[in-house]
Amino acid sequence: MISQDSDLLGLWLKQRRAAHHAGINLGLDRIRAVRDSMGFSLNCATIIVGGTNGKGSVVAIIESILRKSGLRVGAYTSPHLNRFNERVRVCGNDVTDSEILHSLELVEKSRNKVVLTYFEYATLAAARFFSISNLDVAILEVGLGGRLDAVNIFDGDCSVITSLAIDHADILGGSVEAIASEKAGIFRKDRPAVCGVNHPPFNLLRIANKLGADLVQIEKDFGYTSRSKNTWDFWSRRGAGLTSLPRPSLIGDVQLANSATALAVIDSLKDKIPTETDAVKKGLRDIDLRGRFQVVPGKPQIVFDVCHNPQATETFRSNLSNLPKTRRTVAMFGMLASKDAVGVVAIIKAHIDFWVITELDTEKTLVLSSLRAALVKNNVGRDFIRESDSVDHAFKIARQLVSDDDRILVIGSFYLVSDVMNIMRLK
Repeated sequence: MISQDSDLLGLWLKQRRAAHHAGINLGLDRIRAVRDSMGFSLNCATIIVGGTNGKGSVVAIIESILRKSGLRVGAYTSPHLNRFNERVRVCGNDVTDSEILHSLELVEKSRNKVVLTYFEYATLAAARFFSISNLDVAILEVGLGGRLDAVNIFDGDCSVITSLAIDHADILGGSVEAIASEKAGIFRKDRPAVCGVNHPPFNLLRIANKLGADLVQIEKDFGYTSRSKNTWDFWSRRGAGLTSLPRPSLIGDVQLANSATALAVIDSLKDKIPTETDAVKKGLRDIDLRGRFQVVPGKPQIVFDVCHNPQATETFRSNLSNLPKTRRTVAMFGMLASKDAVGVVAIIKAHIDFWVITELDTEKTLVLSSLRAALVKNNVGRDFIRESDSVDHAFKIARQLVSDDDRILVIGSFYLVSDVMNIMRLK
C-alpha cells in the first residue's frame, strides 16, 4: 500500500522518463501530435503565464482573485515542492491520485510510440483533466522558455510575461534579448499580451508586433502606486483603476508589481471573466504560495525561498533586510548545476554568517566542490563553510550552528526547500 506521503505520480512519471531516456526536449510537434490523438481541447478562458521569475506569484494571485469571484479555476504550475499533485489544482484543491493517473494513462495509450518528456506527460495530463472539469478559466504556467515549451500548444486568450533575466542560458541563450525572443513566443495574434517587464527588450516588442499581439505594458498601459504601508492603487489606461487595495499576502515589494500584472491580465479579459472589486480585495488577502519567502515562526526562525538565479536572489535579499536582525544567520544552500551559484552568493553573502552547503537528490545537482568554489570565489572563508552530501545531515549541521534566537535560511533550489520541508514535517 502506498502511504499518504509518497509521491505516486512523481514515481510514475520518473519511470516513464527513465524508459524513454527523455529529459529536456523542446519542440511542439511531438506533444501536439499526442494531444490531437487524445482529442481534447480546453473549452474555457485560458491564460498562459511565462517569464523568468514571478510566474508562480502571478498565477497564485490571478487564481485567488478569480476564485473569490466565484469562478471555477484550474491552475497548472511547476515544479512542485512535496508531491506532484500540487502541480494541478481545480478550485484550489490538488488533483487526486486517481484523477490524474487516469489522464496520464490516457496520454500513455495515445502517444503511439512518440517519446515524451516528464513535463510533456504532465502538461497533457493536466490539460486533459481541466477539459473535463467544467472550468471557467485555466491558468497554465510555462515550464521553460515559451516558444517551444509544451504549454505553448494551447492558445491563450491572454498571455503574460512576468519578468526577464538570464536563466537557463545554455538552452535559451546568454542574453536578455535572446531569452525575450523565446518567451515572447507565447503571444497570439489579436489577443492581449501583458508585459510585466519595465523597459522590455527590443526583441519582445518586435515579436509582439510581428505576431500581431495586443501588447499591454507595465508603466505604459497599467501600473501601481503605493499609498501607504497597507494599501496601494492599480491604474490602467484601458480600463477602470482600483484604489485602496490591500497589500497582497505574499511578502515583498515586488509583489505589488506582480499583483498589478495579474490585475492587468484580469482586466484584459473582463468580457470573459468579470470580477468585482470586493473579490479583488479578498483575493489579494488570501494568496497561497509556498516556498517564496516563506517564514516559519519558531525558535530558531526558518525562512524558505526557492531563489535560484540572481534576479530572484535580489528580491530575496530585499525581503530579508526587512526582517528583524538576529545574532547569527546560517544559510543552508544547494543548487542545480545549470544555475549561477557565483552570482547568487555574491548578492546574498553580506547577510550570511555561516554556510552549510549540500548536494540535491538529483543527478542535476551542483556538487559540493563547485558549491564550495562559488563561495570561495566570493571571498567566503573556509572556516565559515560546512558541508554534507546529505540534505538531512546538512540540516542537522545547520541546527547545531544556531541558537533559539538565530535564523536559518533554506535557499537555492526547489529540491532543497522540498526536502527540508519534508524533514521538518516528518519530525
